[in-house]
Amino acid sequence: MKEKIALLNEAYAYANKENRVCESNLYPSMYDPEEVSKEVMEFMMTFHTLDAFVIGARYESSHFGCGRANHWTVQVGFSESTPDIWQRKSVFGESDAYAVVTYNYKGVRKIRVFNICAPLAEVYANLYLNPTETSIYRSKFESSEGVITDE
Repeated sequence: MKEKIALLNEAYAYANKENRVCESNLYPSMYDPEEVSKEVMEFMMTFHTLDAFVIGARYESSHFGCGRANHWTVQVGFSESTPDIWQRKSVFGESDAYAVVTYNYKGVRKIRVFNICAPLAEVYANLYLNPTETSIYRSKFESSEGVITDE
């Protein structure tokens, strides 16, 4: 599990550098009245999860650039839509792989979406999914064949 988290942390770092990270409240609260991002919710309507896991920590910490929390739900998969602000090619090519992370802190539940660049998407697919094709990128993010990963 530590390797999977490390790989996604690298993917987040690259996505952040390329401005391919979106975050939104899942719902407004009295602690954070920020409205829900329409762009993120539209993305989620066409997101297909291929791998999911929960990270738990005894003490508050941070993963994937998210705010402080002690639990993160991570989904890795692909989407049929791309947030409008991402409509440009990455240096390493376009990847249809994404990570969706939900977390909460003091009653504020957030969702963070980031693109997984093509080379890291290929590594993730080879290690944690059951790819059926040999070409890279999306073909490996079409089906996990029911793979469940855990620690």
